[in-house]
Amino acid sequence: MTLGVRDLGIKRRQRRVRALAIALIGLGVVVIAALLLWLVYFSTVFAVKKVEVSGTSLLNADQVKQAAQVPMDTPLIRLDRTSIARRVVALPGVASASVITMWPNSVKVEVIERKAIFQREVSGGFQWVDVDGAIFHAQNKRHPKLPVVKAADDDQAVLRGVAAVLAAKGPVLSKRLRFAVVRDRSQITLQLDKGAVLEWGSSDQSELKAKVAEVLLKQSAKVYDVSAPSNPVTRDR
Repeated sequence: MTLGVRDLGIKRRQRRVRALAIALIGLGVVVIAALLLWLVYFSTVFAVKKVEVSGTSLLNADQVKQAAQVPMDTPLIRLDRTSIARRVVALPGVASASVITMWPNSVKVEVIERKAIFQREVSGGFQWVDVDGAIFHAQNKRHPKLPVVKAADDDQAVLRGVAAVLAAKGPVLSKRLRFAVVRDRSQITLQLDKGAVLEWGSSDQSELKAKVAEVLLKQSAKVYDVSAPSNPVTRDR
């Protein structure tokens, strides 16, 4: 009887020890989790200390950093990366941007710049225009490798149409092209070498017109007309 009571007491003490150990382990887990939470979300241990920029050519890193307005000393996990990218994309020369957090203390802004399809001649210089018809850069000097467009209208839809025309041009046309004249969205004319002209019409069916033009330009003429690509015309003025 005495031995049974003694065994019962031992078992009770063992249960209390196990319960205490479990409680201590649980408390330890809570403390560690709270510490990690504080380190990641609230302390400056994993906060922004450095901002890197990649993908720039026309822009420079300082311009991107200024636009990004990355809040320094903010924990990486609390950064609003969408808002940072949106501010960078607001720069005229940026097509898209992504923001990457690099532990423990860095942020990288990856930029894809707009690509010029042509340069629009204006008073005092040239404006660069991309495939969307967006004007994103201006400079005094003509770029030697970009087609020149003379267009009084800076409407983005009109410029987008011109970009579609020039993006579709083949190698023969590229070699002979001197500049383009845009009277309105339905009257696009390409000035060629030797005083010849290519009447393009609107930007509709530009890919088909470009293919027809490649064949037509092999003929000797002063005027090439692909405004109706199913019925192209050449004439000597």
